[in-house]
Amino acid sequence: MRIRYSLAGIVLIAASATWCAGRMWRAMAFDENVTQNLLMASEASTVASAILELDLALEYLQNNVPTQGSTGIFWEGKRDDVGVWYASLLEARAVLEVDETDERPALVLEQVRPALNRRPPMGISVHGAHHQAWFWGGCMSFILGFLGGFLVLSELDGRRYIGFRPRPRSRKY
Repeated sequence: MRIRYSLAGIVLIAASATWCAGRMWRAMAFDENVTQNLLMASEASTVASAILELDLALEYLQNNVPTQGSTGIFWEGKRDDVGVWYASLLEARAVLEVDETDERPALVLEQVRPALNRRPPMGISVHGAHHQAWFWGGCMSFILGFLGGFLVLSELDGRRYIGFRPRPRSRKY
């Protein structure tokens, strides 16, 4: 019995750790491929280098992240709208392409800088298209990890906190 509870606890903790690792991996990949490229594009000294960095970010977004919809879990707000954020990046790309031959590249870069520095919708790096499934998976992962830790610690302590305990019989007078 003790081994079964300990094994169940370890499995639950492993499932929780796997979910956390997947979430961290997706966040790091988004940061490396989108956030860093947008930062480099906003700080670029030439229009050509800004276009190159922005194209890298847009390519990653088109292939790995939904470009429409919302990242909100319970309600949809303007700050969670992926379509508006993505459209502003496409507009910035169009402005850079049109004004590539402009004699004053600093003004062109200054014009698109607010769009490039705008914060991405909260949760887009982790949730992607299945944001509600990721949220509920995270909630379940937290609960299962906590339960797994409780099972392991209760078995290490030697007391049985979970399981059937027969009630003492009452005396009949």
